[in-house]
Amino acid sequence: MDRMLGNQFFLARNFSRAIPHLERVHEKYPQDLSTSQKLVLCYIFTAQLDRAKGRFLEMLRDPSARELVQPAPQNHLEEKELFAYWTARLPSLPE
Repeated sequence: MDRMLGNQFFLARNFSRAIPHLERVHEKYPQDLSTSQKLVLCYIFTAQLDRAKGRFLEMLRDPSARELVQPAPQNHLEEKELFAYWTARLPSLPE
C-alpha cells in the first residue's frame, strides 16, 4: 500500500505527502533504487537538501547503484561535485 500511495503522490507532484510512504518502502526494501531516487527528488522539491544529500550519498555507497548516479566513467568527481552534477539535471516544476 505504501509503495502505491508513495508513487501516486510522487506522480501528482505532492512530494511532501509521498515522503512518509516512500520512506516506509525504503525501510522494507533498502536496495530498491527507484524508491531511493524518488526520495531524493522529494527531499529536493520540499527543500530538505540535507536529507536529499544523505540519501544520495547512501546510493553512492551502494556498488549496484553507482552506474545509475554517476556520469561517464572518465569523469572522476568528488561526492559534492557528483551531487551537483545529478541535481543540476533535475526537471523543473511548472509554475
